[in-house]
Amino acid sequence: MASKRRLLKWVLTPIVVLLFVLWFGFTTFFFNPLEDDYEYDVSTLIPRTVDFYFSKADLADDIDASLRLRVADDFQASERGQALAKLPAYQDLVGSFSIEDVQRELDASLEQVPIEVDPLALFGGRDVAVAGYFKSAERPETDWAAYGRANWVGKLGVALLGHPDLLDLEAQNMQVEEVEGSDAEFLAYKLSGGQLARPLFIRRVLDVIIVGTDEEMFAEIPELERTRGENSFGLSAKYDDHISTDDREGDELELYVDYRALSEMNGWTGRWPDTTSEFFTQAFLGRIFQSGSINEGIGTLSFGNYLGLRLHGTLSTELMTPVQKRLYRRRGADPDTILNDAARLVPADAGVFVYGHGDVGDLLREMLGSAEDALVSNLEDLVRTVWGYADCQPLIDDVETGLADRFAFCMRNNDYPDDGPSGPPHDDAIVPAWALILFVDNQEKVLELRDMVHKKQAEFGIQGREPGEGGVWWNKVLGGKLVYEYWSPFVPGTGHLSSVIDDIAGGTKIFIVGNNHKMLGHMLRTYFEGAAKNYPRLSENPSMSTQLRAGLASSDLVVYLNPRAMSDTWRAMAKGWAKDKVSIDWSVERPRIEKSVVEEKMPGATWGRLTPQEQEQLDMLVQPELDAFETDYRRQHGDAFYREYMDKIDAWEAMDVALVQLSLDQRTVDLSARVKFPLE
Repeated sequence: MASKRRLLKWVLTPIVVLLFVLWFGFTTFFFNPLEDDYEYDVSTLIPRTVDFYFSKADLADDIDASLRLRVADDFQASERGQALAKLPAYQDLVGSFSIEDVQRELDASLEQVPIEVDPLALFGGRDVAVAGYFKSAERPETDWAAYGRANWVGKLGVALLGHPDLLDLEAQNMQVEEVEGSDAEFLAYKLSGGQLARPLFIRRVLDVIIVGTDEEMFAEIPELERTRGENSFGLSAKYDDHISTDDREGDELELYVDYRALSEMNGWTGRWPDTTSEFFTQAFLGRIFQSGSINEGIGTLSFGNYLGLRLHGTLSTELMTPVQKRLYRRRGADPDTILNDAARLVPADAGVFVYGHGDVGDLLREMLGSAEDALVSNLEDLVRTVWGYADCQPLIDDVETGLADRFAFCMRNNDYPDDGPSGPPHDDAIVPAWALILFVDNQEKVLELRDMVHKKQAEFGIQGREPGEGGVWWNKVLGGKLVYEYWSPFVPGTGHLSSVIDDIAGGTKIFIVGNNHKMLGHMLRTYFEGAAKNYPRLSENPSMSTQLRAGLASSDLVVYLNPRAMSDTWRAMAKGWAKDKVSIDWSVERPRIEKSVVEEKMPGATWGRLTPQEQEQLDMLVQPELDAFETDYRRQHGDAFYREYMDKIDAWEAMDVALVQLSLDQRTVDLSARVKFPLE
């Protein structure tokens, strides 16, 4: 028995000694396999002064080992995914970056490794961040650093840089050197040569590997590590206020950009949108907001049942106009005000809802200033002859006096029954039902403006069924409330506009204008009767109310979209859009067809030198050919345009609902966007 114990001792002792030597050697030359992970967020290793920062936790939950989105195959096979894949913009994006090429290069590289390696476990699968500085006069090239948590293989890879002979880097024409700080403290390994366009610096802090191009960023890492990120980006006030919040779900992409530095790098003037643009929308938006007033933006992009974007930006007043300063100075509306004052009026099945908070007079003046000179001149002629004002400004002043500083707009399927012979004449255009909700400050002034329309119907293009007949009618809804109709052949689809004034909760007065009197009645019933009487409200629709309350505490602009709620209307309108888009250049096509007719059916005649009798004969012969050509041309090209529009509608309807909120003041801008985009 004693001999067996001695034998066991003789065997185990050398094994223990060997293991100790191996352990000591490994920890001395490489790293301690039992060391702890870095216990703080990787953002605490990033300098506070960086120009950009992007970070994602749990990346391995979203991307598999082949660097492909885990939901990609299922989504691309779905109806919604296929609709998006048809869009030219999507195809251009995919074509500009081939993930298949990246996967092939990755697979070829991993095959050379003697053990099976998961690239996301090797680097960044748990946490990954990229930060750096945009190029400037002081920095001729954009500098960056990537931070990622690694497994033991990744740690070993960094440790081996300290023993370049083991890596055989000379065969790849690459060199490694150790870089030290001013106090002879190790900063990083510098890898250069080979296929590298620029030297790379590599350092490890426990399980965090940092790879980058800027030695100055690495010079700050030792101090950030010692002080637990005291002067880091991750412990800055802006990070704490706008990224590190209590209501995060944990899988957000963190974002930060110094917009001023980005603009300087790209030579952007900051004068965008262009107020001098020939396009009204761009010119108008440029009068409301200028990108040059943005200093920086910070926030998160979240994933899950909803794609959610939260951004906070700081502004400077250098490029702000007096109008912009006035608009931004006004306090926006809180979610309850938006829901109770405006969204309560809107049917729950609305496809579009917009709420805006701003001085109506200022907005109208900026719209007028953005319009073409010829249009403004014609409008002022109309204002002088019809309204009796010297120009548009006094009219805008009266509108500003009558209306409050907020408004709303909604749109839904126009599924209301046609009035038939008793209703206004109209064309066959397919249009949605829409309504503009205005809030009244001075009812007398609003009624004064409305009465002027009643008195001068002909000047406003309002007319009855017969020439000379009055075109103002009224309907009673909901116990006697009057909805006025203004018949006009210029209103597409319905042939009339309607208006109503009413009181809602809190003594608030509203003035609604729309293109269907039945919709205005529907809206009043929605407000006062609600779902209990089969008039459900948008304010009680969770896709609106829940998401609005989850967004900003105060908003100057809210946009809610439910594309599928208006599917019937969009698809019917697409036929008209396609028809209108077909354009025939008759200056080219008519001579071509006439020549063909002369050659085939008028022997002896020469096109261009026809006698009056021959010209009369040609006019008779060519008309059927022109009609046949037009029919065939419109059918062929109209079908192509129709399919193009339908592809866009299909892609638009891939989204369930979207809610965008914007809040502005003279120092900050906040954006919240939540899109329900099922990745089934």
